[in-house]
Amino acid sequence: MKPEDFEKIHYQVSKGVALVTLNNPDRRNAWGGRMSVEYRWALYNAHLDDGVRVVVVTGSGADFCVGADSKELNSIESAGGKYQKSKLDLPPYPENTPEQFQRNHAYPLCISKPVIAAVNGSCAGVGFIVASYADLRFGADNNIIKSAFARLGLPAEYGLGWILPKIMGSSNALQILLDGDRIDGAEALRLGWLQKVFPPEE
Repeated sequence: MKPEDFEKIHYQVSKGVALVTLNNPDRRNAWGGRMSVEYRWALYNAHLDDGVRVVVVTGSGADFCVGADSKELNSIESAGGKYQKSKLDLPPYPENTPEQFQRNHAYPLCISKPVIAAVNGSCAGVGFIVASYADLRFGADNNIIKSAFARLGLPAEYGLGWILPKIMGSSNALQILLDGDRIDGAEALRLGWLQKVFPPEE
């Protein structure tokens, strides 16, 4: 899949940086099936491009990603829990990817370029997972960050219970996962989830 075919992702390469923008601003970049497929293709394109040295992931508009798209979830509920898989093909895993990492959510860990999440605005649920699987995370003072799963009565999905302690330690990870409270950029920096925090205008 080529970047010009993307509908929910904007992909641009400049001066060695592949900028991957989650592009569903009318839904605050809510995550859906097509965005998931296109995100993986964007990472694969960056992996293959010798002109790309780093990947930066951010959100279009005011937010990074507020979580799963409720419209898609409602359509699954209306269909009696049946989920129609995307007809779009997924890119392969890079050569020599260990079997235990051959999971869609872990794809950023498999490519040959570092991935940086530039977290803008709200980052919750699946958006929190996407950012957590980046190698580094930079944020803003006005970030609203939360895992959201505990308050919905859901487990930590997509390996979040595995990756989060590796980022911020077991105790801090448990605090995020179990209380479900939202935190701002300064608190995310203190806990170790963010590496740097900038003023929103930057």
